[in-house]
Amino acid sequence: MIYALYFLLSFISPEITYTASADPIVVTSVRPLDTLKAYQNTDIKFNIKHYSPLYRYVACETGFPESLIFAIMWQEHRGSSSLLSNHNNIGNVKWRKNLHHKYQKACFKDDKYVNGKLICSNFVSYPSLKEAADDFAKLLNSNRYQRCKKYSTPQDICKCFKKAGYHTDNSHWQRAKNMETYELRTSQARHQQTADRL
Repeated sequence: MIYALYFLLSFISPEITYTASADPIVVTSVRPLDTLKAYQNTDIKFNIKHYSPLYRYVACETGFPESLIFAIMWQEHRGSSSLLSNHNNIGNVKWRKNLHHKYQKACFKDDKYVNGKLICSNFVSYPSLKEAADDFAKLLNSNRYQRCKKYSTPQDICKCFKKAGYHTDNSHWQRAKNMETYELRTSQARHQQTADRL
């Protein structure tokens, strides 16, 4: 079923090609980031493939590995968040007046109560994934996360992000595991592509 979708997409978007034998299917020719669209899709392989130009772009802009960008997005959205599909918010970035005054707010109720009432938190609503990627890269390049660039293992990078306050939950180990999953799957796919060329 999913291969049929990719086959159809190759006619709609001829600038995208996929290898049918690799797991996951890896984008070998990517469309520009400014034409990339956000979708609700909970399939991890789809998310690795579809958003790979985004991971690559933010990684190039920040010096962090692509796998970290994937791990943050996957942990925040799992491919099903309307914050991603409707507002292009790739990292659940909260709206701050001094930083995001040019963007709209997206109000989401996220289990915060004041005086017994569920309140809404404001997140940034970006007009495009490109603008979201630029803003996300700016956030990751801030002084707050600079020290995390000296680490090379997924566990150390994710621990550093937790200490720097990127996320308040204790699931940094899951982000590290997601980084390893991304690296393994993309590595397998690249090896398969190389083998297919021989």
